[in-house]
Amino acid sequence: FASTFFGTQLMAFFSVFAADVFHTGAKGNSTLLAVSGAGAVAGALIVASLGNVTRKGRYAMIFQICFGITIIGFCLNPYAWLAYPIIFVGSIFMMCVFAMIASLVQLTVKEEMRGRVMSIYMLAFRGGAPTGALVTGFLAERIPLTRVLMVEGAMLSLIALTFLLSPSKVKDR
Repeated sequence: FASTFFGTQLMAFFSVFAADVFHTGAKGNSTLLAVSGAGAVAGALIVASLGNVTRKGRYAMIFQICFGITIIGFCLNPYAWLAYPIIFVGSIFMMCVFAMIASLVQLTVKEEMRGRVMSIYMLAFRGGAPTGALVTGFLAERIPLTRVLMVEGAMLSLIALTFLLSPSKVKDR
């Protein structure tokens, strides 16, 4: 839930960055979306090339920390030309996080519970983005959007770091 609640909001507000920060308008917005899509494809290919890697949970948390850092970096950047490689790399990390977590959930659950657990997982995964957009939009009316998104990137990294340092066994699977 946290991965989509905090992590997908940047893309929801690309149009604001294109118009107000980079002054590139609709063309800049579509370029951000295209670059993000290319990064997501690259991330999916990276995860697929890893195969059945051990310690998926650890990788997922490291990727999530990096994803949060790229969100912060994107928000601190005032230049469109630099935003494109940042969002490409960020989208790689985003896809790696999502793919690793989905694999981890499916592989660690007993077969007779997999359908139920995946239903709850999909509710959390798919419910995080619109809920996060609602909260982000509400806060952005009161606080500058870049600050809201930087806090979300920091929260994303902090949550992952907390799980990475916790005694949880999931990170070792």
